[in-house]
Amino acid sequence: MAEEHRTTSEFDARTAPTAADQVPVLANGQMWRVTVSALWSAVSSAWGRSLALAADAAAGRSLLGLGTAATTAASDYATAAQGARADTALQPGGLATVATTGAYGDLTGLPTLGTAALASVDAFDPAGSAAGAVSAHATTFNHTTLPTADQAAALAGANAPDAGNVFATMADIGASGGGTVTSVSITGADGIQVASGSPVTTSGTIALGLDTAALATHLGLGTAATTAASDYATAAQGARADSALQPGGLATVATTGAYGDLIGRPTLGTAAGAAVADFATAAQGGRADSAIQPGGNAALALIDYTLARFAVTAANVATAHTVALSDGEYQALTLTADIALTLPDPPAGRGYSITLRLIQDATGGRTPTLQQADATVAKWVGGAAPTWQTAAGAGDLVAVTHDGADLIAAHIGSVS
Repeated sequence: MAEEHRTTSEFDARTAPTAADQVPVLANGQMWRVTVSALWSAVSSAWGRSLALAADAAAGRSLLGLGTAATTAASDYATAAQGARADTALQPGGLATVATTGAYGDLTGLPTLGTAALASVDAFDPAGSAAGAVSAHATTFNHTTLPTADQAAALAGANAPDAGNVFATMADIGASGGGTVTSVSITGADGIQVASGSPVTTSGTIALGLDTAALATHLGLGTAATTAASDYATAAQGARADSALQPGGLATVATTGAYGDLIGRPTLGTAAGAAVADFATAAQGGRADSAIQPGGNAALALIDYTLARFAVTAANVATAHTVALSDGEYQALTLTADIALTLPDPPAGRGYSITLRLIQDATGGRTPTLQQADATVAKWVGGAAPTWQTAAGAGDLVAVTHDGADLIAAHIGSVS
């Protein structure tokens, strides 16, 4: 009898198959008939459920105990080299304050500087004379042995009674056929293992399971596969670890904060630790510049002082005249009338002496009176004013002293 070959599409569709309906199944290179009931028993077994879970990627990962890192790329994590650098990276707590502020005042061990810190003592005269680090990173994962999206979708529908065609390869079959299965055995590999029931020689159930450790090895999973992505540094964090400042890139002062570890420190003079009060002021220095210096200039300065002090001042005076001490300590005054000579009061606590030569003019007969600024008449040594020379051109020499209270006069003698 000739075989009639038809394609699957040529068969009538059965929208509600029953448990007794038969479907073709391809096994060991041969086509077999199996009832929907028997097929359902197979796909609902532990073996079938395991395959279904493996076909569902999320369920499969959960079955394997994988963490969220299992579905991420290795490039999402820091490398081992970056982790090593992160381990040795300097943390903020290891830095001295000055490393982040750069402020001189944040240095430790600063010298105690005076206000004359940058000067040398030789320039003055003495006054009066220093997060946890990443320790691991993700390995790569090989997911090439997981079911494809189409396979996962097909396996996901295998639990339905009408989905027998998931495990059956439909083929053109003849109008008749038959055969006998004498023994069915199943072996597992790459994480799929036979739990019980193999081989089946007449009837029975073969139970399959998963060896998660073997399957993980088959998939090439590392220990990071069962950990969460949040356990690792991100690629961005790894990049920052690469550029992080390592201890060898810091100046010594960054971790010690010591003034002595600075380079390019200012060269301080011996006056650096002294106070301004230890030295003469600029004004005092100016006076020192103009002061009489030892040596030949001393005699000249003394002579200048003496000559100025005893400069001879001559003047014609009449009626009233106030003697100016700035005109010198010896003054020759020609009297042109009877006159009151007023001598100024000295500063408080001070006094002075001056010598006056009182000369009669061509007329003669002039009588002088000596008095203080308040018109108090001078006190004469001997108790009374002298008898004045009255001849034309004649004169008297008088020494006058003011002790701050009284004006005291002494007639030295007559001078013709």
